[in-house]
Amino acid sequence: MKLKNNAIILFLIYFIVIYGILTFLLLNSIATPLISLWEFVIKNIFKETLNYAPFVFVPICSGVISISIYISIVFSSKIAFKKILDYTRVLEVVLFMWFINLLRLVIVLGSEKISLEVAKTTHILSWFVVGVIILYLSLKTFKER
Repeated sequence: MKLKNNAIILFLIYFIVIYGILTFLLLNSIATPLISLWEFVIKNIFKETLNYAPFVFVPICSGVISISIYISIVFSSKIAFKKILDYTRVLEVVLFMWFINLLRLVIVLGSEKISLEVAKTTHILSWFVVGVIILYLSLKTFKER
């Protein structure tokens, strides 16, 4: 039992460190150009049919938070629980998470066509869905022994 408790503590320490460093690096490097790209794509999808005034495209909405969480989970698990990672799968999931984030943004902004309240609710619910996706994909990233 003590070994398992040590592994959990080790996982948490590595998770916090990896998440903090990775989030800092991604927010200060690719998040701004990426959210600008997402804004361009979304505005080309919806054109002038949306009221963009209530929405602010900020770097934290670029998908780097979801990806930082995913990468932190899988690498902390690799270190603390001696999991075997499929690195190709990690790259595929990161790219998939960016696509999921774009889809999340399109759905949230598109729901504004119903009402701003629906868009706000959709925004909150979309993060819960993304959280479930992150956990599911984290578990599917490891190779069987």
